[in-house]
Amino acid sequence: MGTAFNVDLRPSGVQVTVSEGVVKVAGGGVGGGTPSDAALSRAAVSVLTAGEQVDMHGHIAAIRSLKPSELLHSVAWRQGTVNFENQPLGAVIEEVSRYTDLHIEIGDDALRQLPVGGTFRADPDGVEALLTMLQEGLGLTVNRDGQGGVTIEGQPAR
Repeated sequence: MGTAFNVDLRPSGVQVTVSEGVVKVAGGGVGGGTPSDAALSRAAVSVLTAGEQVDMHGHIAAIRSLKPSELLHSVAWRQGTVNFENQPLGAVIEEVSRYTDLHIEIGDDALRQLPVGGTFRADPDGVEALLTMLQEGLGLTVNRDGQGGVTIEGQPAR
């Protein structure tokens, strides 16, 4: 009771962020479903408290404390927004892709590293607002294939 946390399943692992209370996070090897106390006693377990985040990659856990502003940003989706501050465009696109059926690709690796920021609605309209900002605000080219595919290319305007 009184516990609030996010679980973000990613291709490379799982990220858990605790905003209230205490959460135990176990690494790989505890099996599917709710693990038993016996299985947890054999697994690598991390205990997180409010304001902490862990990135789990198999049996490896990287825990860090979040600044209050980082914690607010990480749980903002609960209120219908997503926030980014100097985040690589690749990470921003990965996050907002959860809120749209569009398949968004970035033209090259250098562009994936472009730092961007902003607050957007966590819905398809918010994704469209981001694409508009990239095109009109940063001068990037946003190409649509007419079948739900979007490619972002170009160099940001200076």
